[in-house]
Amino acid sequence: MAQQSLHSTEFGQGEKIIVLLHGFPESKDVWRRLTPLLQEDFRVLCPDLPGAGNSPFEGAQLSVEDMARALADTLQDKGIHQPIVLAGHSMGGYVALAFADLFPEMLAGLSLVHSSCHSDSEEKILNRRKSIRLLEKGGKEVFVREMIPNLFGAAAKEKAPDLIQEQIKRGMDMPVQSMIRFYEAMIARPDRCRVLEQAPFPVQIIAGKEDNLIPVKESMAQARLPNRSFVSALAAGHMGMLETPQQVADDLRQFARYCFETA
Repeated sequence: MAQQSLHSTEFGQGEKIIVLLHGFPESKDVWRRLTPLLQEDFRVLCPDLPGAGNSPFEGAQLSVEDMARALADTLQDKGIHQPIVLAGHSMGGYVALAFADLFPEMLAGLSLVHSSCHSDSEEKILNRRKSIRLLEKGGKEVFVREMIPNLFGAAAKEKAPDLIQEQIKRGMDMPVQSMIRFYEAMIARPDRCRVLEQAPFPVQIIAGKEDNLIPVKESMAQARLPNRSFVSALAAGHMGMLETPQQVADDLRQFARYCFETA
């Protein structure tokens, strides 16, 4: 993949920088409830990954490593050379782990938000390939409308159905080819638990007690891998930054302050 600078939005200012990476099928807008809560304390950068939102991608293949390198290019283009705190949601966490693997010196801290250091299981690979076939046959709307509600916990389904419908609408904005490339990138990604085990920086694990994709037990096990770890267990599903934004912001703020003080 050729050098690419990602389209991004910025909030706040200063030398303490938090970068938020969205998941699938999302764009930078998935952080819309979180950025107002962080921008007074940090400069917050929200990129669109290649093929999402306003970041184009015309290549035939895409990997999590390609996306990590695109983030490094973006930081360089913005003149950001100091270590950042990098937080990634779900697929964004896979990209964040690849970034930590490739550019550990660029990190003051790593936050995995409803994400995993493990590679896909055989069952998950089969399910992703099934979804790819559905997408190739024109089933994007069916795919999005079935997938998105399953990402949310019971409270959101009961009290915030409009939030879920909004996310369905935003998910529909992602091109089919981008969805397929992202799924193929997730299938191909390696296990990166050693990155957590060897991390020279603090690691944060944010989990959802009702997460159907990343079980909370798996997240708690991951939290034992790094030398320095922060753990949050939310009363939420897979979308804590939308379901419980205040708690996610508070936990991320505490983590980032520690990272920048000890970097």
